[in-house]
Amino acid sequence: MHRSFAIKSSRFFQAALKGDSCWKEAHEKRVLLPEAEPVDFDVYLEWVYTSQLTPRDAEPALDHCAMLVRLYILGDFLGDSKFCNKVMDAFRSESAWRPARLISGPINLEWEKTMAGSPL
Repeated sequence: MHRSFAIKSSRFFQAALKGDSCWKEAHEKRVLLPEAEPVDFDVYLEWVYTSQLTPRDAEPALDHCAMLVRLYILGDFLGDSKFCNKVMDAFRSESAWRPARLISGPINLEWEKTMAGSPL
């Protein structure tokens, strides 16, 4: 991702890549996100460049729900509230047609990775 796009979209990248930052990532011009799934970061990259949210998954219902939860957690970690809002819109749309499947989805991940009071 180009530095200017990263800084524009994410408070995390703003802090990590600031020129006068003491973070090693600012000097190396490289940020590793070992907890992020590559497919989720691909979706995030597409969002940054196009403002389109296009989750990719194999099984439409439960896997799609799990990916939306992971995408929200990624956006929350990166401090990208616009991305999180877009994911929430997709999540609400999903829950309108499959509420039972969403409840049985990745709730533990959501509880582990978000703060109390999270919109998710």
